Amino acid sequence: MPWLELLTQDAGTRGIGEAIAWKLGPRRQDLTYRLFRHLFAARPGDPPEYHGFFPSHLERFLPVIRALSARAKRDPEFLGACLHFLRFKGEIADQEIDRILNPPKDLPYGTLFEALLVPVFPLYFKLRDLNSPDILDFARKHPAVMEAGLHLRGLRSLSVAWFFGMPSLPEIPDFSTYFPLDDVSRLKRWNWSEDRYRNAVAAWVRENKGQLFFDPALGRFVLDPKAPPAEPKLPPRPGTPLPGWSGPSPSWPSPGVNE
Repeated sequence: MPWLELLTQDAGTRGIGEAIAWKLGPRRQDLTYRLFRHLFAARPGDPPEYHGFFPSHLERFLPVIRALSARAKRDPEFLGACLHFLRFKGEIADQEIDRILNPPKDLPYGTLFEALLVPVFPLYFKLRDLNSPDILDFARKHPAVMEAGLHLRGLRSLSVAWFFGMPSLPEIPDFSTYFPLDDVSRLKRWNWSEDRYRNAVAAWVRENKGQLFFDPALGRFVLDPKAPPAEPKLPPRPGTPLPGWSGPSPSWPSPGVNE
C-alpha cells in the first residue's frame, strides 16, 4: 500500500489527523515535503466533473487538512514552512511577490489580484463567487473535496499575509462550518472572499512599505517603524523545499506514483 495511504488510513480516528499535522515542519523534512507535495499537486487523471475544481485525492486527507488549517492559525513557524515550500515549488512566483511590493499605481486592487492570483490559483475566477450554481453543485456532490480545497486556499492566503510581516493576520473562517449543504441556512456562512483577504494584505503592504525589510533568518518581511524609509527588495526564491533543509533537494516520482 502506498505510504501516504498508510499514513492517512486512520486519519478519521479522533486525534490522528491532529497528530499527523503537528508532526510536520522543518524538523521532519522528508515527511513534510512529501505530504505538501501530494496535497498541492494537480491530478489530471481525475474524472471530468473534478476538472476546474479541486482534485479528488484531497477527500481522504480532509482530517489532516483540517488540522493543518487549525495549526496554521496559531503557529507562525508552520506558516513559514508552508510559504517556503510554495515559493520553492514556484506556486507563489517571484513576479507575484513583486506585484504586491510594486503594484502599478493606476491598477485597481481587483485587477491587481486577478493578475496576481491566476498563476497560483487557476480556479480563482470560478471560485471567486462561492454562491455560483456550479460551485454549489460541486460542493453538494463532493463536500469533503470542496472543504479540503478551501482549507488549502485559506492556508495559502495565511502564508502570504505572514510573509509580508502583518502583525495580525486577517481571519480565515472554519470552512468545516460550510457543510453539509443539505442545510440551506449554511449558505449564509459562504461569505469569505479571497479577493477581500488579499486586498487587506495589499493595503497593509502599501501603508507600511517604507518600513518593510526582508529578514533572511526569518524568511519573511519585518516591520521596523524606526528605520529610514526604503524600498523593500524582492527576496530570492528559496533553493530548498523547507527551511533548514539538509542535503540535496529531493527528486520524487510524478505525483501519485509510489506515494
